[in-house]
Amino acid sequence: MSTMDGLKIRVESEELKEHLLTRVSHHSERADYYAKKVAMAKDEEEAQPNFSNSMRQNDRASELSHRSRAAYFKFMADHLFVGITYILDRDDVNQIEISG
Repeated sequence: MSTMDGLKIRVESEELKEHLLTRVSHHSERADYYAKKVAMAKDEEEAQPNFSNSMRQNDRASELSHRSRAAYFKFMADHLFVGITYILDRDDVNQIEISG
């Protein structure tokens, strides 16, 4: 009987690429959402001089974080080996947001 250390998941490159592109789309949409919030907060700030910009700064940080994640997933999707079965461990699954 063969043994394996820990839980490993086999994923074909085509399925992995599809998943990665889904994450690109998700993070791009979230980045756009936060960019709009930043723009609205800027307008509000101009209308009310005492408006706190901490919320805008948080939204800007979220926008940049999502843009970074989208770029990361796009790079990965564009550089997979075609026709390969990838063996993913728990850390891989978490890193590419398969588990949520």
